[in-house]
Amino acid sequence: MRRMLVIGILCLVLLPSATSFEEIESDDLETGQQVEILDIPDDVKITAREKLSQVRVACFYMTITDGRIFNRSYDDVVDILKGVKTDLVFGAFHHWITCPECCEDIFDAPPECIDPSKLQEQYERCKEHGYSFAEFQNATERIKAEMPDAMICVSLPLEFLNPCSRNSITGEILLRNETWEMALDPSKWGIPVTREEFQTWWAKRHGWVKDEPYNPKEEMPFYFPDPSNPEFQELFLSHAKRLIDAGADAIWIDMLFMPSLLLEQLTGDVNHIAVRETFEASSEIVDKIHEYGYSKYGKYIYVGSWGTAANFPYQPPDLDFITGTVHQKEILNMKMDESEWEEKLAFLKEEMPDVTIFVFFDYGYDNSPMEIFSQMLSPQEQREFLRIADEFLERKGITFIYPVHGPDMGPDAKILSYGKSRCYDSLAPEFQTYDTIVELAKNRKKPLVRIERPRNYLYVFDREIVPSKIPIVIGSITVTVHVLDEEGIERVEFYVDNALKMTVVSPPYSWLWDEFAIGWHVIKVIAYDIEGKVVGDEQDVWIFNL
Repeated sequence: MRRMLVIGILCLVLLPSATSFEEIESDDLETGQQVEILDIPDDVKITAREKLSQVRVACFYMTITDGRIFNRSYDDVVDILKGVKTDLVFGAFHHWITCPECCEDIFDAPPECIDPSKLQEQYERCKEHGYSFAEFQNATERIKAEMPDAMICVSLPLEFLNPCSRNSITGEILLRNETWEMALDPSKWGIPVTREEFQTWWAKRHGWVKDEPYNPKEEMPFYFPDPSNPEFQELFLSHAKRLIDAGADAIWIDMLFMPSLLLEQLTGDVNHIAVRETFEASSEIVDKIHEYGYSKYGKYIYVGSWGTAANFPYQPPDLDFITGTVHQKEILNMKMDESEWEEKLAFLKEEMPDVTIFVFFDYGYDNSPMEIFSQMLSPQEQREFLRIADEFLERKGITFIYPVHGPDMGPDAKILSYGKSRCYDSLAPEFQTYDTIVELAKNRKKPLVRIERPRNYLYVFDREIVPSKIPIVIGSITVTVHVLDEEGIERVEFYVDNALKMTVVSPPYSWLWDEFAIGWHVIKVIAYDIEGKVVGDEQDVWIFNL
């Protein structure tokens, strides 16, 4: 059985029994027509991804527009982000419910979308959170004026389709009769489950069903969409395009491959045509976002999601980065699980070797990592765990997204930021973790050196053969080092068992270790930058070389 990558999300709740969700054959169905995607030059993509891989400091700030809640101006937000010298602002805007172009547009909403008696209330809430494209664009311009090199990454969840939606480019309002047709319908692929049955199950999973019988079309606050539906793709992409127009440099798509995961559970067949078509459609969304940014602005827009795409036996999507989460048990134990992360990373790098990996505290469900971190650890323990996670992830070549502002701590949170907000805030007196984040970020800006080869593989005469729990070398081995430093590297020294073997003064930083050696040895590298900063890395290896 194919190994499942457990990175970034809890296991899915099991579907109802097979008596109501049975697999049927649908080999005679044909895949949908493929849409031609504009090719981006390889050198553009390579350069862009190299820049992304060099992100040293990433900050969770959800969202940059909600300053009114915390009595914060955009200048205050800039000062906070400057304080950690952030390279990437993650969660800068979260497109959750239908987003207006400006808050005043709420008064033009049809009564089917907003109860007329609640228009003023919704308008005030929109202003308080800065939840409009115009406000996000204003915030982005202010931040980039002060921090032109900072990347702005926004969140765009795929799994929730608003029954009353708005095309963010054309402004067209879509009501339930239209959006219901975009809701996932397993029977479309011959699966004996109706749209109503599936959507009701989804509603029950989220606790939306209070009474039976339940009419999902009329009662669901959000439908679960079908990414292979052309109308849904157009709607979803309109949100992505408008966010790019407003200044987003990267888009993180939450649950991008959830439709495929659910259909795989439904059918018990990862190769079922329903799984394949939704997977390909989700991958196509990634391609179209890349295409839009490059064709309109000559700009490479980064696209990321969870690592679940690596679980499918199809061509991996063209993602630029993937995200993972710190596990709840790691937070409670105040210790990262070395073996579990090694297994995850080995699998992931094999399936999607070119992506950059970020890790943050996941949120949005009961006992989420963010809820446990904020509610079950004392402020002192939070500061200590931030250090533990950051040191561990840096050693693994992963960028930890620091929780500067957000995410949501959950509906059951009792310890609130400034006594009023479920949004975690590192400057709030209840937490006071900002200074620790500043300290960690400062250390991240020091020279970074990491032994990239040998890693946990068997090597035979300098060839990487198969994964192994430890580095095993037969014959010679080229020791390769990844070095990153804003100020420049003066030299890199290579040691074996503390004996200096080679000094390299310019990239590529590598050395061929070819001498008599048997048994356990320690490879050590030390990098010196032009400012006198020193950093190193070590790797135990078992070698047999005559």
